[in-house]
Amino acid sequence: MNNRVLLSCVVSLSTIAIFHVVGEEETGIPMAVKLAKNPPPAEALNRFGLSYRMGFNVPVSFRNFGRFSMPNPRHNLDGAAYNFDNGYVYPDAGTPNSGTTHYWGYTGSTYNGGSQLSGNGTILMQRASSPGLSSGTSEDDPQSGVELTYNRELGRNNTFRWGLEAGFNFMNVNLADSHPITGNASLLTDAFPLLVSEGLMPPAGYQGRKNSPGVVIGVTPQSSTESAIPEIVGGSRKLDADIYGLRLGPYLEIPLSSRFSVGFSGGLSLAEINSDFQFTETIHAGSVTLPSTQGSGSHNDLLVGGYVEGNISCALNHSTGVFAGVQFQDLGQYVQSVNGRDAVLDLSKSVFVTLGISYSF
Repeated sequence: MNNRVLLSCVVSLSTIAIFHVVGEEETGIPMAVKLAKNPPPAEALNRFGLSYRMGFNVPVSFRNFGRFSMPNPRHNLDGAAYNFDNGYVYPDAGTPNSGTTHYWGYTGSTYNGGSQLSGNGTILMQRASSPGLSSGTSEDDPQSGVELTYNRELGRNNTFRWGLEAGFNFMNVNLADSHPITGNASLLTDAFPLLVSEGLMPPAGYQGRKNSPGVVIGVTPQSSTESAIPEIVGGSRKLDADIYGLRLGPYLEIPLSSRFSVGFSGGLSLAEINSDFQFTETIHAGSVTLPSTQGSGSHNDLLVGGYVEGNISCALNHSTGVFAGVQFQDLGQYVQSVNGRDAVLDLSKSVFVTLGISYSF
């Protein structure tokens, strides 16, 4: 047994010596000198990456549209404002304790499409209001962008490599919505007692004066009811936002083979958002169409949040490679307001898929 081991050692040493001699004979240069002139490449500690970045779950919604209260401000012949959408009722200065007044007026039509003369001995005065309606979320996946990353390796062992990662990205979100927004507005209807027969009522558009005699009605409502009327908000809404992102955090890389590795990272995420928001709006409340409005404006804000990422990379040679990854990012919501209307860009649950190329040195 010992002879076999000795024989094996001799054969091995002889083989090494032969290769050493052959190498020197072919070139005339000792192997030690060759290795000194052409050392193996050093491990790369720096890596740049450039990738295409697709964004998913980046919804936009529009809220507080169709908000109104006393949408048609009018004034009577004495300069006093209507205290109802379709009329006014004020105490008569001449008979303050009589329970009646001739200081009133009306337009003739109601939000329900009928006459203010109800036919049951009352005249109807109405006030409609709406706190505003919101559109459903609108998504236009995927959102396209680009990202430039830099990785600096800080340490390694036989299993892992670790370091710091920084990334700068850009994405534009441009979304327009012209779908009608539907809901309900609130309608308050006060019924004032008529003190004359309907046949003697003045025509629609009648305006009683403060100190002039006229048609008399009760100054206190006989009844008050609150109901819902359908509300439809037409028009268009558009948000155009440029998003400049920066993320920074540690990474951990696990080699799977000489070419493939997987990596994980997470940390701080920032986004500077510059946006333009514009809208047109026409409100239909019951049978009444309110005057159209429009608005536009620009806004910018900085959002702060965090991210986590996983990726897989493949080395093409010592310095270049390709990679693909998935990022989850939470930056909260970005809100731009114009004339009380809001455009909301939700970046709280965004998912990004990256595909790119890297260079190490």
